[in-house]
Amino acid sequence: MGGRSPGEDEETERRSADALQILGFDVTVIEGPDVGKNVQVHSAGGRVQIGTSEVCDLRLSDPAVSRRHVALEVEGYRMRVTDLGSTNGTFANDTSIVAAYLHGRDLLRLGGTVLKVLLKPVTPKSVEHADGFGRLVGRSAAISQLFALAERLARSDVSVLIEGETGTGKELLAECLHEASARAASPFVVLDCRTTPRASLEAVLFGEEPRDGREPRQGVFEMAKGGTVFIDEPGDLDLDVQGKLLRVLDKREILPVGADQWRKIDVRVLCATSRNLDKLVEEQKFREDFFFRIAGARIELPALRARRDDVKLLAEHFWRTHGGEGALPQSFLEHVSDYTWPGNVRELEQSIARFIALGEAAGLRIDRSSRPRKEGQRDSIAPPGGGVEGGGEQIIQRVLDQQLTFQDGRQRVLQEFERAFIARALAEHGGNVGRAAASYGIGRRYFQMIRARQPK
Repeated sequence: MGGRSPGEDEETERRSADALQILGFDVTVIEGPDVGKNVQVHSAGGRVQIGTSEVCDLRLSDPAVSRRHVALEVEGYRMRVTDLGSTNGTFANDTSIVAAYLHGRDLLRLGGTVLKVLLKPVTPKSVEHADGFGRLVGRSAAISQLFALAERLARSDVSVLIEGETGTGKELLAECLHEASARAASPFVVLDCRTTPRASLEAVLFGEEPRDGREPRQGVFEMAKGGTVFIDEPGDLDLDVQGKLLRVLDKREILPVGADQWRKIDVRVLCATSRNLDKLVEEQKFREDFFFRIAGARIELPALRARRDDVKLLAEHFWRTHGGEGALPQSFLEHVSDYTWPGNVRELEQSIARFIALGEAAGLRIDRSSRPRKEGQRDSIAPPGGGVEGGGEQIIQRVLDQQLTFQDGRQRVLQEFERAFIARALAEHGGNVGRAAASYGIGRRYFQMIRARQPK
C-alpha cells in the first residue's frame, strides 16, 4: 500500500483542525542548550514570545538569542513568526526572515538554537468559547476565544497588560474585567500617562500630605481602595517613576508625597498600550522588571480587519445603542463590507453615529479619491453631498455655509453630533457619566474625552 503524500497529510490535519475550530502548533527545541523545552501556540492563547528574558513564554539560555527574539501567533491555518529586532536574526527553514508564515513541519533557528514546529490541533475541552464578554461584542474566532481568556482572568487577581492598536477597545476591556471580578463593587480608577503632567504625576499616583496650606490629596491607588487601577500607556512613564511603581506592586504599599510612613493598599492593576513595550525594553527605555510585573498576563485585542466577520454584528450593535430606528440600512453594509477600518472599532462606531446624525437618507460612502494614494494612506468614510432630512440637513447646510475644506467640514459635522449625543446621553441618565457611557457601550474615559471637547 502506498503512503499518503505530505500534502495529503497536511490537508487531513487541516480538516481535523477545522472541525475542532481550534488550531495550535507545538514548538520544541531540538538543538542548542535547551533541548526538550517546549511551548504551545494556539489561536485561543494569543501571542507567544521566545527569548532569554524572564517574561518570555519560552525562555532560552542560548547567549546568541536576544532577550525578546521572536513572537509567534496563530492566524487562520498558519503560524506567523515575527522577529522582534533580534541581534542575530531569525531563520525559518534556513531563510533569514523578518516575518513569515509557517504551516507545520518547519524549523526555526534563533542563534545556536533550533526549534521544530509541528501542527497540533487543540481539542475543544482545553479551550472555551464565548460570544461576548461584558459590554464587548463579537462572534469571530479571533475575538470569542479572547473573551474566554478574559473570563478566566476576571476570576483571578493577576495584573493584566492589554495590547492592541488604537480604537480596538482596550479601556472597555479593562472595565469589563473589573466589572466581572470580585472587585466590581469597588472603584475603577484611570491613570492616563499621556495627559497627566509629569510635575504632579507622583502626587496623582501616591497622594500628597497637607502642606503649605494645601488640602490633602488622595492618589489613584487610595482612590481605588479594594478596586482596580487602570494605567493607560505606561510606556509614557519615566524610568524613575516605573521604579517607584515597581515597589508599589511588589510590596503593595505607597508613600504619599510629603509623608514619612508607608500605607498599605489593596488594588488590582490593569494596563493598556498601543505601543511595543517589548521593543522599548530592548532599547532600555522601559524597565524589564516593571514590564514583567505588569504583564502577569497579556491580552492582545485584534484589529477589526482581523475579525471581519464581526463588522456587521458590531454595526448593528452600534446602530441600536446610538438610537437608530428599525434595521440598519443595507446601503451602509454594502459600502463598508470591504473596508479595512484602520481606526478599528472606534472608527466603525463613529461612522454609525455620523450616519444616524445626518439622517438615513444621507447614505454612506467610502471616499476613495481618483488620485493615486500614498502608501499607508487611509480611506475616509464620509456622507455624500446633497441634502438630508430633518436636523441632518440643517447641520450640513450650516457647515456648507462656512465654506470649509472637506476635512474641516466633516469634522465640524462630527462635533455637532457629539455635542447632541453627550447632551442626550447625560439627560437620559441624570447626569451620571458612568451609566451614560455604559448604556452606549463605550468606555467611561472615552465618553469623558468627548465631553471635554465640547464648548463650555
